[in-house]
Amino acid sequence: MSTRPQQKPLPDQVLTPVTVIGLGAMGSALAAAFIAAGHPTTVWNRTAARAVPLVAGGAAHPATVAEAVAASPLVVTCPTTFEDTVEALGPAAGALRGRDLVTLNSGSPEGARRAAQWVRGHGARFLGGAVKNVPPAVGAEETLLYYSGDAEVFGTHEPVLRVLGGDTVYLGADPTSPPSTKWRWAARCCPRSSASSRARRRCGHVAWRRPRWCGSASGGWR
Repeated sequence: MSTRPQQKPLPDQVLTPVTVIGLGAMGSALAAAFIAAGHPTTVWNRTAARAVPLVAGGAAHPATVAEAVAASPLVVTCPTTFEDTVEALGPAAGALRGRDLVTLNSGSPEGARRAAQWVRGHGARFLGGAVKNVPPAVGAEETLLYYSGDAEVFGTHEPVLRVLGGDTVYLGADPTSPPSTKWRWAARCCPRSSASSRARRRCGHVAWRRPRWCGSASGGWR
């Protein structure tokens, strides 16, 4: 049974429109949480069939990624890696100007740095993040998400981002902080993973029992 709370907007609450790009297991869970909280939600995935359950729940699903980006001031991306995020957003580069982009995908610190530069180069503000739980836990009070990058983006959208998990933390201005933290966590909890091998070389290894949720849950955008 899902632990996701049934969130309803308050009568005087300002509901920020949100676009979610990438509808794997995690991306779909993020979009569902925004819908449940009453935010006008636009979704996009290259395989359109993945959007069908979310559209049935009230999401909009435009034909192109550029239209999806243009629909909301806040764009949340959840392809598998930072490189996938940039590839997915490529056709929408012209629509990014003036928008706030939040990435919730896996990847390396260098990938985060390059993605942040690319996003800023197209006139958008960048906030990187990570979800430290499984998709069914999105929206739960105890679910941890951490972010870094543009402090104004976090300050502006913190109430919206808290829809995804009650334990929402800002780590600072360095956009590489979430993947760096994720790699250190991987070195502790997933000692056999390839990401963990890279992380152990960077920060050492501490023996740790592998949690049942440890591993990637993003699931791509194709």
